[in-house]
Amino acid sequence: MKYACDDESAETGSESGTEDGDSLKPLSLTRDEVLFIDDMLSLMIVASEGQGPIGTQVTTIRRLTPRTGLPAPLEIVEKIAYAVLFTTDPDNDGKEAIVHLDRSDLLMLREISCSNSLHGRKPVGYTLKRKIYEVLYGETYHRDKVAHELLSQIDPAALGLGDHEFLQYDPYLQR
Repeated sequence: MKYACDDESAETGSESGTEDGDSLKPLSLTRDEVLFIDDMLSLMIVASEGQGPIGTQVTTIRRLTPRTGLPAPLEIVEKIAYAVLFTTDPDNDGKEAIVHLDRSDLLMLREISCSNSLHGRKPVGYTLKRKIYEVLYGETYHRDKVAHELLSQIDPAALGLGDHEFLQYDPYLQR
């Protein structure tokens, strides 16, 4: 079997960025979060060596169901495997693993992070979703939150705005 990312462009562990210039972002993961992710991913493989009518056919090792999550390229499976080894190593005393992922990989993990998902009794879906969004949008969110707090201290009449117009501004709801 040939793995879906067995080509020269797959650089496992590279922190310089991806082909399209999307930089890798660090995601800190607990043991339960890593085990949950590992359980939810299935390795993508090339189903046939030849080019079919719609290109190379990619499948997964195990059959995908809502409980088995998403297909993942070898590079991500390897990063998560290393994180499993790190977080389950007794010598690491419960330390979190730092996994460097690009934006599309983070959004893929978001797809398996249902907010009510549990690993044992731990709410891993909720914590993963918060961590992923913090990595992707946290800087902008916190900057906008501070700006909104500062602007809310200004009298809207001094800016020539009505109360309703000024107080209802939310950068995320305007898009």
